[in-house]
Amino acid sequence: MIDAPNPPLDPWEPLPPAEAAALFGRLTVPGWVAGGIAIEMAVGRPLRSHGDLDVRLPPRGRSAVRHALRGWEPWAADPPGRLRPRPPA
Repeated sequence: MIDAPNPPLDPWEPLPPAEAAALFGRLTVPGWVAGGIAIEMAVGRPLRSHGDLDVRLPPRGRSAVRHALRGWEPWAADPPGRLRPRPPA
């Protein structure tokens, strides 16, 4: 695999957790918040500022997510901090 740099991205803002919950709450597949915000939810207080919101969904839920988020560009995050376009399901 070639280790390509991140593609240039237009400026964006992550959804606040409450907005993400409302958006993903319409889905019929399970999902959960992951990453730093999930840790803060578990400990009950903010630990630092965040530039993203990590949402995890099972693979079987991808088509439902694509339908619910028509018009959005799906991206996948790969460690360590690499972004790549998510191919169609």
